[in-house]
Amino acid sequence: MSSHANAASSQADGVSSHANAASSQADGASSQADGASSQADGASSQADGASSQADGVSSHANAASSQADGASSQADGASSQADGASPQADGASSQANGVSSRQRRIISADGASSQADGASPQADAASSQADGASSQADGASSQANGASALLKVSHTWRAGLMALWNSGITWTSGALWGPAAPPSGPTPANTKPKRNTMPRDKFYPALLAEQPEWHNNLAAKFPLYGPALGFTPAQINNAVADNLYLAYALGDWITRVREFGPAATAALKDLRTGTGNDPFTFTAFTPPTLPTLPAGVTDVLPGALDRTFGLVQGIKGAPGYNEGMGLDMGIVGSEITPPPPGDVPPPQLTAVLLPGDDNQYVRLKFIKRGHEYVVIESRRAGGAWEQLVQSNKSPYIDERALLVPGQAEVREYRARFWDDGKPSSDWCGVLIVTVGP
Repeated sequence: MSSHANAASSQADGVSSHANAASSQADGASSQADGASSQADGASSQADGASSQADGVSSHANAASSQADGASSQADGASSQADGASPQADGASSQANGVSSRQRRIISADGASSQADGASPQADAASSQADGASSQADGASSQANGASALLKVSHTWRAGLMALWNSGITWTSGALWGPAAPPSGPTPANTKPKRNTMPRDKFYPALLAEQPEWHNNLAAKFPLYGPALGFTPAQINNAVADNLYLAYALGDWITRVREFGPAATAALKDLRTGTGNDPFTFTAFTPPTLPTLPAGVTDVLPGALDRTFGLVQGIKGAPGYNEGMGLDMGIVGSEITPPPPGDVPPPQLTAVLLPGDDNQYVRLKFIKRGHEYVVIESRRAGGAWEQLVQSNKSPYIDERALLVPGQAEVREYRARFWDDGKPSSDWCGVLIVTVGP
């Protein structure tokens, strides 16, 4: 009997060892499950943070947050199951250690071993559930990160901006690389209002008799404005010399030459067919005295008039130049006063019928001939004249509808020039056009 008891005790000790091993395995499974739960909780926190960033952006971020919350719940449940498995394994070990030499204790030890064996699969299942929860949390975090990227794209798109190369937006995000700030808006090509000015004559006199005075005036006035316009003393002196010589040549010199012409012709006639005993002598030409050139200038080269015209362009393009200076120096022509009505021919007006939407249109063509505007009036059905347009661009198209839809009508047109806010010619002859539907 003692031998059976000893054998039973040995078996119980072996069962206890197996139970202890099972308990250790269950404890290890519980630790792994706890670690998996911690990782899942961390993943859930990251997913929750990503979800907060992406919250309100799109349904993707909301779905990611829901999956992450579900994954956290599954991980917490897995941790609870693993924690529950550990006390069962510990209880199994205690039962196995308390087995005595009696057969009844052997049976108890066998039951404890069975309980420990049952606890180990539960711990394994808990660990598997925790691993699955961690994987789901990782997937939720990835979806939340994607939602955060969508949030960046959405903010970028709503702000009207394009993504920069360093903004974290990838080529697959749908955003375009570009400037960080929107353009300030279209800039008008020219916002300066066009000034209505009277037409002017050419600044250089056409009559030879007026040209010397023009050159003398420029030679006297240019030194007054030249320094302020950025011209050097040498440039000013050379320009003065050019104009003094031009005034001399076009004035006194050419006058003296022309006066000498008849005397030279008479001398030549006397030489050829003259009579008398006195020796023949050529008539001497005495030119007028040359003008005094500015200091430092000893002579003038050919091309003085071309240089003067180039100087005028340079003066008008210089910073600080104004029209008052130009008028004083004579490099701006005088205004042309438009003639009173009746003194100039009226404009010529022609009409061509065009197909329209509901009825025919009338294209009226004119030529301004240097005037500011052309005023066109029309009347129909014996009514009063009414102004259609004051235009500076030809043609004008009359797109008016018929007085009676579907019924042809006769229209009369007339035009005249308009300058400086008032008429500058008489009306042209009345142009009669029949406009059909």
